[in-house]
Amino acid sequence: MNALHLSFDICHSTLDTSVMLRALALETSGRIGSVALVEDDQIVAADQFPHGLQHAATILPMIDRLTRARGWRPSDLQHVYVSVGPGSFTGLRIGVTLAKTLSLSIGCKIVAVPSARVLLMNVPDEAREVIIVLDAKRGQIFTARYSLLPRLQGEGAGEGVELQTPMSKPGTPPHP
Repeated sequence: MNALHLSFDICHSTLDTSVMLRALALETSGRIGSVALVEDDQIVAADQFPHGLQHAATILPMIDRLTRARGWRPSDLQHVYVSVGPGSFTGLRIGVTLAKTLSLSIGCKIVAVPSARVLLMNVPDEAREVIIVLDAKRGQIFTARYSLLPRLQGEGAGEGVELQTPMSKPGTPPHP
């Protein structure tokens, strides 16, 4: 299961699903970015691109190509799920800016998806203590620590304490 699918699963549980949902998912926080279209609880189209500013220019044409292939108009999008980190600062700015632009131009709702939360949803059901460590570049890391409650009939992961502060890797000085 990929990050986009998990992003949708995490946030979808809080939305009204009595109507057909059409959504766009944007993942720009990591080394590989991706976009996906969601319809009726299923990812119906997806594509990915390498991280970097030169590839940011390809995101909107990629979305246009995927939506046209499905016969969707821009106004058909009801939600935009966007990764909000931790992750690449530039990548996150690109994703959030695109989500905000789509929201302002076509009226869709923005759903922020914390990257650490997506990773947390991958842990085994029996896990009670989880530490997530992500490379923040320049000798630093992002960490998140969770204390989980037992899951109830497949529901969410429970309550925890989240720390998403860049910390230096052992043996390296903190980045100013």
